[in-house]
Amino acid sequence: MRCGKGIFYSTMIIVFLIAVSSCGGRKAGNFRDIEDGKWSYGDEIVLACDSGGHNEEMAVALRYNDRYPYRTITLRVILTDKQGEETIDTLTIELNDENGKRLGHGMGGSYQIEKVSHLIFPTDSCTVTLSHVMKEATVEGIEMVGVLCNK
Repeated sequence: MRCGKGIFYSTMIIVFLIAVSSCGGRKAGNFRDIEDGKWSYGDEIVLACDSGGHNEEMAVALRYNDRYPYRTITLRVILTDKQGEETIDTLTIELNDENGKRLGHGMGGSYQIEKVSHLIFPTDSCTVTLSHVMKEATVEGIEMVGVLCNK
């Protein structure tokens, strides 16, 4: 049974990445799986990013499942440029509407959603550090988190 879940999640990742890459205006993305779908407070996801020489809009994307019990998730987003200068954004992403319906796209019990940040990728490489700032020490149901560089 465990092998079946692995195949399912691998397929979902591939479908998600194909869907994201086929969207008009997307240049690049970088994602990281959250181990066991449990994201602890203070666990930082650090992603290397390159805007390809253009100042680009950044979107934060995540995949979540029915184990996530809240309507929203709030993330701290830290963009660090090549010179070490940090720009910080706090981003709240709505995952359910007021009636409890899951937002985003997905199949089965897994959903993908993204939200544009006010941060702009610099023209050279940078790192983006993501962490949740929820009251719970560990949030369950977040499977993957990442950033997208929009044209």
